[in-house]
Amino acid sequence: MNEYKQVKVNFRIEDHKIISNIARSENITIAQYIRNHFDSSIDNPPIRNQAISYKKVDPKLLFQIEYISKRINFIAKNLQDCGELERFLLVEIYEKMMELTK
Repeated sequence: MNEYKQVKVNFRIEDHKIISNIARSENITIAQYIRNHFDSSIDNPPIRNQAISYKKVDPKLLFQIEYISKRINFIAKNLQDCGELERFLLVEIYEKMMELTK
């Protein structure tokens, strides 16, 4: 569980610009600037986590996933609007497509 609590504060646009410019000039974030000037008795401000980096995914894989999902959605929409024979055939196609995704 996180031991920090978040507080949201609203500033007027002019005040935000002033705070933002001062923080930028000191090369710190706005949150750090506010923490530093709020109360000097607050110790151990939270340490900012490093940015999460995601691994790149092969574009061909993404294309195939999108293609399969569109086909599954097409089948699902048609299952709602078709008769029994068509429904049976669409269910078979759907099951075969699901086997391919395993």
